Amino acid sequence: MIDNLIFIGTVHSDSKLKKRLEKLLSYLNPDIITVEYTNGREREEKKFYQSILNILKKKGIGEEVIKEYIPKIENESTICMDYAQEKEISCFFIDKSTVAVKNLLFLTEMKTLRKITQMKISRKMGKKSKDKMERVMKREPKTGKLMQKIFDSVFYNERNVSRENKYILQRVYGDDFIGKRDEYMAESLNTLSEFYPNKKIVHVGGFSHLANHDSDTTVVNLGKLFPESEKYLLPQADSL
Repeated sequence: MIDNLIFIGTVHSDSKLKKRLEKLLSYLNPDIITVEYTNGREREEKKFYQSILNILKKKGIGEEVIKEYIPKIENESTICMDYAQEKEISCFFIDKSTVAVKNLLFLTEMKTLRKITQMKISRKMGKKSKDKMERVMKREPKTGKLMQKIFDSVFYNERNVSRENKYILQRVYGDDFIGKRDEYMAESLNTLSEFYPNKKIVHVGGFSHLANHDSDTTVVNLGKLFPESEKYLLPQADSL
């Protein structure tokens, strides 16, 4: 057991990711942050984002529309880096790049393509329809709360995620997707803990790397490698 290690489990597509993660980081007040991320993935995401912008510009879509519908990529890495810079602490990306870059870019691509689709629909609508589309996209308060509650109950459910790890991720991506990556990240976490035994280390990464349900005996992840370490999920930030 590593006494100075705490985990924060996220869902990469959580609409409240930034607000919740910043709140949990402030609550835990880490000395060191580690993230399920790589420098290689950051470079690839920036290249992908720029290629999308170039395509839209060539189609004559104005800068203001692009900025409104396709905001800059903001994920756990950027949120943690901004927090670390503000607090003047260290932030390390510790994921295994050869696997992470290849298999995880689809998350960014899906988010961006969804926004492009919404934009195309909006451009074909009249003013009243566009206004309605805007309200739907921004989510009215009651609808937003209900949707978030459903999202949390599904994607932050340990049984669901363990089942997904076992039956989907393992079959589609193989052991590289979670097992080997998590063993790689565990080595980095153990090394950091040895070097900084008196520093509080907070690791931020996808909940699938922490889910450790009793029914799942096949997938090796950080949850199983560090079973006694304290773990927080993003929805817990709502009650702080």
